[in-house]
Amino acid sequence: MKRTTKIILALILSYGFGPALFAQSTPAGATRKETRQIQPTIMVIPFTKENEDLRTILDSFVTLRVAIVKMQEAFNERGFTTVDFRAKANATKTDNMYKGMNQQDLKTRLIEASGADIYVEVEANQQTSSSGNSVRLIINSYDAFTGRNMGSKTSESGKSYTDLQESFGD
Repeated sequence: MKRTTKIILALILSYGFGPALFAQSTPAGATRKETRQIQPTIMVIPFTKENEDLRTILDSFVTLRVAIVKMQEAFNERGFTTVDFRAKANATKTDNMYKGMNQQDLKTRLIEASGADIYVEVEANQQTSSSGNSVRLIINSYDAFTGRNMGSKTSESGKSYTDLQESFGD
């Protein structure tokens, strides 16, 4: 009888305290219901074709700059840390290490130097027609360390009658 009582008592204790023994601890200042999550760092960059200068593309196209800023704002509002591409690119203007580098190598070095875990590439294409003008965004996200595609999205703005030529620098 004593042996059976000990076994039952051990089962009750392990059932009652087992989950608590193997559960993760809660960070200081957080209750069990509001556990903090570690978010990746993200850098939003412009898409460029081969041999196109990243900074020139960004400086030339207002619509692309707006798209990049809006994406950064969306990530920041959701608790992600973002690295500003333009600030990082401007910081490398004076760095002799980057002079004479082809654009693909420069892009790779900027991503590495940013410390970002993920980079998001944004391409903005103007669509003009007699029924109105719009902008199509092509968005691709990549793991900064492996280059693996993490997701893609295409989105088109509503049509409006504006002079897109000014926005795109043509």
